[in-house]
Amino acid sequence: GEDAGVVLPLDEAGGSKGYAFIRYARPLDAQQATASTDQYQLDKAHTFVSRSLVDVERVQHAGETFVEPEIATALLESGDDIIDTSTWLLDDRSREQFCLRHGDEVEIYWHDSVVDPELDYARQHWTDSRVMWSPRGSYLTTFHRQGIALWGGSKWEKVMKFQHKNVKFAGFSPCERYLVTSNALEVEHDNQSN
Repeated sequence: GEDAGVVLPLDEAGGSKGYAFIRYARPLDAQQATASTDQYQLDKAHTFVSRSLVDVERVQHAGETFVEPEIATALLESGDDIIDTSTWLLDDRSREQFCLRHGDEVEIYWHDSVVDPELDYARQHWTDSRVMWSPRGSYLTTFHRQGIALWGGSKWEKVMKFQHKNVKFAGFSPCERYLVTSNALEVEHDNQSN
């Protein structure tokens, strides 16, 4: 439309400065374009980053003093036990974790490229069939006849459980906000058993 357009800022030599401003006629088009192009891998060394102008302005106008979000303060003041599923990111040696399942035992190890793996946690009969990491590593998913359970935190506590009889598959959204489960049965049969 006539409200749409592209502005490509150039440097003194006439070359691109490495960014562009794109205006869409409809806000929905802009949201879809931002979501579908952000973090697009152009080649081995270049990744396309897409941000809305609203996000850029929010960062530009951020105050000098950090203000904790209200919801985080409310959760902390509630007295409820909150499991921090990102504690592994604070490892002083910046190690990653991996999981092994053998027989009835599941083991979680710290991985270091210099020294041998270090056992972090082990548990017998933790799952009925298999385990799976969430995309960002926040949760370890265990599969059971009754459904799945998500585990996390420094002590590998149960964060949440989801009932789904004979579940065979779980898929997380990349941001880990959404979860889909399936028991791989025919839809008609699956709906009758629920």
